[in-house]
Amino acid sequence: MINELKKILYADDDEASRELIRLVLQSLGGFLVQTCDSGDQVLGAAQDFHPHLVILDVMMPKMDGPSALQVCIYDRQGHAPRTKSFK
Repeated sequence: MINELKKILYADDDEASRELIRLVLQSLGGFLVQTCDSGDQVLGAAQDFHPHLVILDVMMPKMDGPSALQVCIYDRQGHAPRTKSFK
């Protein structure tokens, strides 16, 4: 369990949204923010960055947010991802 929320991973395929959210979270919230533009980028970033919070856009190219979340849960817990559809 974390004591303090410090690192946020934010994924959105819209560059303007990514930059705006990153700027707000860093400057107003004081968070360390890493951004990604697709769900498949989230997978590597989550392993390398070890975020305390992940914020995902639902519709992204290559891999959508719900699919990336399922893979992250699988990787972290070491068992098959849930099959519930988020659509």
